[in-house]
Amino acid sequence: MVAMLIAAYGTIGDSATGVSPRVISLARIDGWPLTGPSGAPATRLVVAYDAAAAHKVWMRATRQAGHQEPGGGYGVHADLGNVDFTRQAVLVLESAGSSSCPTALVDVRRLAARTFELVTTTSRPGEFCTADLHAFTEIVAVDRGLLPAATTLAATKVLVDGSRVAAVRVADAS
Repeated sequence: MVAMLIAAYGTIGDSATGVSPRVISLARIDGWPLTGPSGAPATRLVVAYDAAAAHKVWMRATRQAGHQEPGGGYGVHADLGNVDFTRQAVLVLESAGSSSCPTALVDVRRLAARTFELVTTTSRPGEFCTADLHAFTEIVAVDRGLLPAATTLAATKVLVDGSRVAAVRVADAS
């Protein structure tokens, strides 16, 4: 079964594609150990529906992209020139997890009119994962048909693997 999935979709470390053909990895950035207050949101999502807004969040998110970890598909794989904003939007997913078993965004699923889910998987399934908290940022291009309109995003429930994301916003160019 795993071999069939890899043959059909590729691996997490593929630089040009994600597991789902509807999600295209642009960058995966290894962050830093987190030591902030425990009440801070562990997951944040920013959606850029146009090129100017995407450029703004891209510049902010990729400032640390020079720090690369071996393997795991970390680094900048493509740029915003590869995004067709007539049919795609850019998602910036900031999350926290184990530094030894980071997750990767593999799909976006529309669950209902006002609910969608980001599906992740660990890049090292079955291995021992440490209990530290480490920041990661993923930047992906996603088919617009999977997302709500920019005007309704604030009223939409966004889940990551079944857990609600409290911090969701639409990027603007200003």
